[in-house]
Amino acid sequence: MQNVRVLFRKVGDARFLSHLDVMRCFTRALKRSGLDVWYTQGFNTHIYLMFSSPLSLGFESEYEPMDFRIVDDSPVAEQEIISRINAGLPEGLSVFAAFEPVHEHTDAAFSLWEILVRGDTERLYRSFNDFISRDQIPVTRKNKKGVERTENAAESIKKISFEVRGDRLAVEAVLKSDTTSSLNPSLLMGTFLSEKGFEGAEVRITRKKLLLADLQDFR
Repeated sequence: MQNVRVLFRKVGDARFLSHLDVMRCFTRALKRSGLDVWYTQGFNTHIYLMFSSPLSLGFESEYEPMDFRIVDDSPVAEQEIISRINAGLPEGLSVFAAFEPVHEHTDAAFSLWEILVRGDTERLYRSFNDFISRDQIPVTRKNKKGVERTENAAESIKKISFEVRGDRLAVEAVLKSDTTSSLNPSLLMGTFLSEKGFEGAEVRITRKKLLLADLQDFR
């Protein structure tokens, strides 16, 4: 059996696909690919797929991992895997790498994000500098039962930098993203925009990488 991890992009209008939609797209693409993929056992069999840290709806990504298995006796070339899957994917989803998994899914510790905010860049820059420089950045989230919890987002920020890029504030942030807890960039930016009076500003969020605890690439 050949264990395969692919890396794929989710960009453009594909950012409006839910995680379930993405799973369905890849299931169809693998069925059409002609690859002899492994199915789960039991009453309701389906193609085995595993994703790391699924994206929130509306986010783009240039680095999404997905695992599956091929049961051919002879290994299938990586480029053949890529081309066969891509032939069945919709616009906005595309595989760009395929290899044997190196790390466990639980090894992913951080995500590298690019966040673009359109607006009055001078005021955005000044306000964000004040916001992000604090030791305490309270953010409030709800759990699955609807119970609110306030936490300090600053504790989940590993690295952050920002600059003005054209008519946008461009933020690059390494945020905690492991199996125990994570900081959603929309929660961080939503708190900033609300606190500083930028409600309704256009925000574009893209995951650039998944990272290990030492900030090396997750593969």
